[in-house]
Amino acid sequence: MEEKEKNTIITLENEGTCIEGDDNLLRHASEYYSDLFGPVPQHGIHLDPSIRNNCYKLSDSDNEILCQPFSETEISAALFQMKKNKAPGPDKMPIEFFQKCWSIIKSEVVKLLMTSITTKLISAG
Repeated sequence: MEEKEKNTIITLENEGTCIEGDDNLLRHASEYYSDLFGPVPQHGIHLDPSIRNNCYKLSDSDNEILCQPFSETEISAALFQMKKNKAPGPDKMPIEFFQKCWSIIKSEVVKLLMTSITTKLISAG
């Protein structure tokens, strides 16, 4: 038997009906996967588009402040606000390690975070 023959679907059975022929098989497969992965049913919630007109928008100066690199003080404050005795992160190090050793590892961690954000290895937002 040739390789092509081994990998060819000649018929399918769907709810007791035999589907044959390339056009019918293609139509059935297309319908099946369209139903399976098609659009999500509408949720029935409709928002008034004019509601966005009343939303507060950041000024350019506020946006500029928010887009500035993190400071060592901000990183330190975030670290010490984290709750202790929680599951470690992807690096397998518990937060207590970073908090207890902060004076030793601070400069390297800050440098790593700054480099990761500027090189886009970590998303800033």
